[in-house]
Amino acid sequence: ASNGTYNQGGAGAVDRSVQSRLQDGYSVKDFGAVGDDVTDDSVAFNSAVNAANTAGGAVVNCPSGIYKLDSEIVMPLQDVSLDFGKSTAKLYASSAFNFGWNDPNQCADCEINGGRFELRTDNAIFCRVQNAYAPRFTDLNLRLYNPGQTGFYITGNGAPYTGPYYGTMDNIRIFGNGTPGDTQYGMRFFGLPVDGSFGVNRWILSNIRHIAAVDFGLDFVDAHGFVVNGINFEGCYNTGVRFNARVSVLAPDV
Repeated sequence: ASNGTYNQGGAGAVDRSVQSRLQDGYSVKDFGAVGDDVTDDSVAFNSAVNAANTAGGAVVNCPSGIYKLDSEIVMPLQDVSLDFGKSTAKLYASSAFNFGWNDPNQCADCEINGGRFELRTDNAIFCRVQNAYAPRFTDLNLRLYNPGQTGFYITGNGAPYTGPYYGTMDNIRIFGNGTPGDTQYGMRFFGLPVDGSFGVNRWILSNIRHIAAVDFGLDFVDAHGFVVNGINFEGCYNTGVRFNARVSVLAPDV
């Protein structure tokens, strides 16, 4: 394929190698993912996002399938978008996705788009975020099946790390297992008792179309500069929104 020639065919299009054309995008299947609901595809996912990072940033596509992920997917340093589209991922690690957690190297401008996710291990976290700049999460459907699970766990850092800044969540649905007292959380935001810049700061939560059947919907502890708009809570058995310690949130439509 590397010796072939590709031409898009439109006015002004030029010839290029087939290999060059194929390298325009990344797919987890290029790195061995199967998506058959049986094979552990964790290594393939981590290889794909690291290759995209090495290339300077790219979209990593997850073609239609049911991906079984037994280990955490660690998002790399910069500009990688993991696009699940309409695919499903069944998640068995204690933490499924990692954006700069306990890492001195900042994870910047990375995102997860689309997908249907099933968290399948007791006390597991769908995504933990720490030393991250402008992480984005859009168009996700997340189901929490087991006791003690949390959708998003986002916390500040101690020096010399920077905090999770300028995050965006849009068009997200989180549905719990419907068992009161199972201590399930939709989203948790924690700062640390250190000076401002190390805490969770300047996040936008919009069109959170459903946080349901969990004990706690949104849990804020020492977090600052949030804009929250358009959230629907249903059946949050303890409380929909809980504020602790120092919190600043603008919530015009909750």
